[in-house]
Amino acid sequence: MSANSLFFFQTGMVHGDEEESATELTINATKTNLGSITIDGDEADWENIPKTVVTLTKLGGTDTRQAEVKIAYNETHLAFLYIVEDNYNVNLSSHKLSPSVAVEWAIDEDAGPHMGQEGGVSTGKVDIWHWELEKSAGFLHTPNATSGKGGHGLDDEWATSPANRYDDAKENSLYGAWNHSNDTDHAKYFFEFMRPLVTNDPNDTQFEDNHAFKLNLAYWDPDETVNGWTPSGHYISVTWYEWIHVVFGNVSAHSEDTTADDSPGITFAMALLSLLVVSPMIRKYRK
Repeated sequence: MSANSLFFFQTGMVHGDEEESATELTINATKTNLGSITIDGDEADWENIPKTVVTLTKLGGTDTRQAEVKIAYNETHLAFLYIVEDNYNVNLSSHKLSPSVAVEWAIDEDAGPHMGQEGGVSTGKVDIWHWELEKSAGFLHTPNATSGKGGHGLDDEWATSPANRYDDAKENSLYGAWNHSNDTDHAKYFFEFMRPLVTNDPNDTQFEDNHAFKLNLAYWDPDETVNGWTPSGHYISVTWYEWIHVVFGNVSAHSEDTTADDSPGITFAMALLSLLVVSPMIRKYRK
C-alpha cells in the first residue's frame, strides 16, 4: 500500500492539551511458553493472559471507544492481541469499507508519539504494524523475508513523521490473523499478531526481557462515512496516553531501551532457531 495512504498519530490534529493531560498507562507483558496460543484470531487461548483496557479517542474529536490489549512473550517471540469494540462491517474488496488498525512502537527512546514527531518536530523513529484487511477471518498472514509488505494487507513499516513513513525494505517478520465475535451486544474485532523478539532489521523495535517499551494504537472505523473511513478520521490512544509503557520482566516502566543497534542482535542461525521454536504455535485457520 502507499506510504502516504494514511496519516495516523498526526500532531496538530489532536486535542491541544493532549501532552499536558496525558495519563500514565502501563501494561505488564506476561512471560509464558506461548504453547497454548495459536495465531488464528480466536481469543479463547488467551484466557490466562491479563487484559488491559485502553481508551481510544477519535482524532480531532471527543468520541471514544474501548479497546483491550493482551501481550505475552517467551524467550524468542512476542504475541499481541488487540481487541476493538465495533460491529461487523467488512468488505474485503475495499480497504476503507473494512476496519484497519495500527500498532506503533518506539524504536528510538526519544521518538515522539505522532509517528516519531513531538510538537511537530521529528524526535526519532517508530516501528508500525499496519493492517488493512484483504483476507477473510482466520487467514494466517506469514512473514515476508525481503520486504515490509506482507502481501495480504499486514505491513511492517517505520516512520520518523507522518510525512515520512515507509515499508521496511528488509523484512516483515509478522504473523497475524483476525476475527470478529459476531455478538450483537458486545461486538468485537480480534487482531492477533506474533513476531520474533529480535529481528535482523534496524527498522524494527528489538524486544528483550527486563526492558520497557513504548506503545500506541490506532483504529479506523469503516462506518465513519458512507464511503468508509477517512485517513484522518481514526481513533488513537495518544490523546489519553502520550505513550503506553509495556514492561517485559522486572524493570521500571520508564526504563526504556529501544534504540536500534546498527548491527543485528541475533544471527541468522538464531532467527532460524526461533522459527523452529515457534512453529507449533502457528497454523493456518481450519473451519
